[in-house]
Amino acid sequence: MSQAQLRALHELLRRSPLDFGDDVGTTREIFHAMVGHRAVPSDVRVEETFLGGVPCVAVDAGERSDVGVLLYLHGGAYAVGSAADSVGLVSDIARRAGALAYTVEYRLAPEHPYPAAVDDALAAYCGLVDGGTDLSLITHLTLPTT
Repeated sequence: MSQAQLRALHELLRRSPLDFGDDVGTTREIFHAMVGHRAVPSDVRVEETFLGGVPCVAVDAGERSDVGVLLYLHGGAYAVGSAADSVGLVSDIARRAGALAYTVEYRLAPEHPYPAAVDDALAAYCGLVDGGTDLSLITHLTLPTT
């Protein structure tokens, strides 16, 4: 991340309208407006799929190395955000890593309390392995942050 991007991110967070104590629907709308607008390059292929029965978005940013597979769990404190909102960011990470990426549409609280999101993440991971992905190729696991 460049210094300019880092400064922009800090400024966005300082002025963020997010209030996790607010109505969850309102918080989700605001979060979507904040992160869901990132453009996806025209050469990136995006496909809705399932891993271990969990909805995911496969993100193929083109030329890949043998580095493996990226399993991405979007941020949002397990209560906001979506796999679709994260595709712009994930496409950039996948391109830089030279990896095929999957962003997981895990179930959100409060409708689906803990451990639903964790169960979905584990099911998606197991889906990769059960689908034939070598464990040693699953080299990047990004955990959600609040």
